[in-house]
Amino acid sequence: PAPAAPAPAPAAPAPAPAAPAPPAGGERLFPNVQALVDMGFGVEAASLAIGYGGSLEGALDWLEARPDGKPLPGEAAPDAGDGAGGDGDGGDGDGDGYEDDGAEGGGGASGLSLAERKARVQRLIAEKKAAKAAEEKEAAKARELARREAGQRAAEAEAARAAAAKEVERRERQRDAQAAAKRKLIARLQVVQDQLERAKASGHADKVAELEAKIAALQGGHEHHAASGKFDPAAWQARLERAMGVLSKLDGERGRTAMATVKALVSNAMDPAKGGAGEEAGAKFRRVKADKPALRSRVTDVPGGRPLLMAAGWAAEFSAEAEAAGVSGAAAVDAFVFGGAPLTAEQAARLGRAAIEAIDAALAK
Repeated sequence: PAPAAPAPAPAAPAPAPAAPAPPAGGERLFPNVQALVDMGFGVEAASLAIGYGGSLEGALDWLEARPDGKPLPGEAAPDAGDGAGGDGDGGDGDGDGYEDDGAEGGGGASGLSLAERKARVQRLIAEKKAAKAAEEKEAAKARELARREAGQRAAEAEAARAAAAKEVERRERQRDAQAAAKRKLIARLQVVQDQLERAKASGHADKVAELEAKIAALQGGHEHHAASGKFDPAAWQARLERAMGVLSKLDGERGRTAMATVKALVSNAMDPAKGGAGEEAGAKFRRVKADKPALRSRVTDVPGGRPLLMAAGWAAEFSAEAEAAGVSGAAAVDAFVFGGAPLTAEQAARLGRAAIEAIDAALAK
């Protein structure tokens, strides 16, 4: 038997429909295509747009997404029946984009003349342009707002960094100033202690009492600089006893007046109706300016008075400007605060109660 004939080769895929050729002879464009051509689109682009869009509106959308008037890569070809006749705008609807000379094409099934259709399309175009312009304006506003917000955030971040750097620098200056003040205080304390040893050796009782008072005051300042977050009740009690010892040796009423004044200050600071009433109400009872004349004459200028005040729960609040300038000691103190650093309110209250008890016992003698 003869061998079987080979199977026929598969047919090649049908090519995409070509764009209609430009009109020639007695042909003219369908109204929809002509309307697009009148608006400046090429015949080929207008015919494709009508074929893909199916109507003037759809054609305009199609052309808006394809400014070159060509289908996107991989875009399916329109159905053969979707030609320029589209939505019944005139002509025979065979998809070639043209109509015969004898076709009126002026009104079509929609009842609109060509001029009316052109006006309608122009109106649609104007509306689309206006909508697009509005969208672009809103997008521009959104971009500008985002730019300003980003700039504001950047400025705030830069200000925060600058403030943090400034705070670090301030703390470093303050730490350096406090370290320098502490060194000066220690050196001064050593000098006065040497003087005290010589005074004791020579038997000058008055000089000994004076130097002991100076040492007590210097020790109070040194202990303030050396104080940390760790609370040692025994050390604070020792400070209280040293200060009381110095005041008890003073002639006249200076020592007793200093004790009574410190007791009054502590009592007011702890009184629930005064200093203990709250942040705002009691602030004036918990903070005393260091340059107040009555405080200086009765307490801080009296030997042993300032150490007693600090041993009773009051902390010296140093002026940042004075410390930054390297000024130390009493000149750098701006105010005394009950429960100020390094003490807590609870620790200050404990010291205050111990001081009141010690002062009452001393005044009763």
